[in-house]
Amino acid sequence: KHFAILALAAVLAAPASSQPAPAEDLPGRVGRVADVGGELFVAPQDKPDQWQPVGVNYPVAAGDNVWVGHDGRTEIDFGAVQFRLAGDSNIHLSRLDDRQFAVFVAQGRLALRVRVLDPGETARVDTPNAQVVITRAGAYRIDVSDDREHTLLVVREGEANVLTMGAVQQVLPGQSAYVDGMDPQFADVRNGVGTDGFDTWVASRDRLYLRSQSSAYVSPQMVGAADLDRYGTWQQAPEYGNVWYPNDVGPDWAPYRDGYWTDEASGVGFGRDPW
Repeated sequence: KHFAILALAAVLAAPASSQPAPAEDLPGRVGRVADVGGELFVAPQDKPDQWQPVGVNYPVAAGDNVWVGHDGRTEIDFGAVQFRLAGDSNIHLSRLDDRQFAVFVAQGRLALRVRVLDPGETARVDTPNAQVVITRAGAYRIDVSDDREHTLLVVREGEANVLTMGAVQQVLPGQSAYVDGMDPQFADVRNGVGTDGFDTWVASRDRLYLRSQSSAYVSPQMVGAADLDRYGTWQQAPEYGNVWYPNDVGPDWAPYRDGYWTDEASGVGFGRDPW
């Protein structure tokens, strides 16, 4: 029996209710918690003080607030973009749709891997004292101090502009930009970038995507594609072409039969399928 490709992005956006939600209520893009170490909390936009613990596969959409506990870390996969957060980090997903994303970093460390940035698409990271506009696909890191008066941008790959009260400055690969104070007039752009344990973990997550065999068969913007290698293999089927088959399942296995559905304030999603 042949099984069609498991479309994880569609799973995350599928409604659990038999009555479909109005089109205007559906998020333009939904991300998925792809990795968690330590504690991770999410609060919806209309209830920002109601934090709830979440885990792998939890759906994240525009308006959500995300907090990573002390000594924790997490990755949220949006397909074309991966957000990696270190411990004691707090972000708000201001906008997230097919053409743009904007995220506010209140404090902590955020690493971004922007895999696809087509013409007409925009990517922006706001902090308490600066704005970072990403102009090319690449790898970026933004740090915001606990007192929210210091922002650091590191460009490892790609290109970005830093906007302050008095200037717009370009930051190129291998450069760092420092923004200090609540009313900064410019950023201090320097050559050279540093690394720490958070960067080491981010690099290990990047290798997972770079080595993914599934990237040869599905769109790079498919949420969860990198996990297909762990749970199955690709084979050629005369009727369908390249087909993904799950490992270690019974002959009567079918998608969506195992696992669980959740209907939470910040979105609707499918829980882990125990293959």
